[in-house]
Amino acid sequence: MKNRKNITFVIVLLLALLLNSCSLLFEFMPGDGEHTGGGGPSGWVSIDQSEFDAINNDWNPPAPNNFEEAMLNEVNFARTKPKVYAKYRLKAYYDNGTDNGACYELMYHKAVPALELQNQLCKAAQKYAQYMAVNNVWGHYENGNPSDRCKAEGYKNYMYVGENIACGYGSGQNAEVDFKKAAIVFVRQLIIDKDVPSLGHRKNIMRTSYNQLGVGFYRNESADYKNYVVQDFGSQ
Repeated sequence: MKNRKNITFVIVLLLALLLNSCSLLFEFMPGDGEHTGGGGPSGWVSIDQSEFDAINNDWNPPAPNNFEEAMLNEVNFARTKPKVYAKYRLKAYYDNGTDNGACYELMYHKAVPALELQNQLCKAAQKYAQYMAVNNVWGHYENGNPSDRCKAEGYKNYMYVGENIACGYGSGQNAEVDFKKAAIVFVRQLIIDKDVPSLGHRKNIMRTSYNQLGVGFYRNESADYKNYVVQDFGSQ
């Protein structure tokens, strides 16, 4: 009986940690998935200015017109220029000890190919972000599962599908006010991946087996977390 109580306590504790982080992940892979990243010892790795300039010179994405494009830019910033992303987006969090090892990991992470927005994935992501916000629910299985939601929008014959969801009521997370800032905040939140032992959100963002991205955002003032974001990843 005591062992059963201990197991129940551990499960409840893990669920609490996941909910407090306000971001969850889902991975559906018909075949073996490719996992990148994986942490490492904490500690800032310096980058020579000439190397930094060389890496940074060709990072000039088109100006985003909406939240979807801004989110794509941020995800591709981390994927294609991980060292530069670490310096610009994570160094301050490393300095105050809240980066969860992300800064060090991205400094050593190899660049991976950029993603492209995919219309069907964006529809699935947008509908699910709206569903969670309107119904004030949270999780990957509140209205079917991620792979079925993507299939329902016509996304079929895929090799891989994955999903990140995130939320927050901070002013910087309101994409209706400033979609560029909200994209930066949400991608950084998912990459830092606080209180998620598997670092699954970070891995999803950096995973080489994905080549497409869908993005959804919905705000509901009456919902617990107000701002809800969905990232649907895929590969066809």
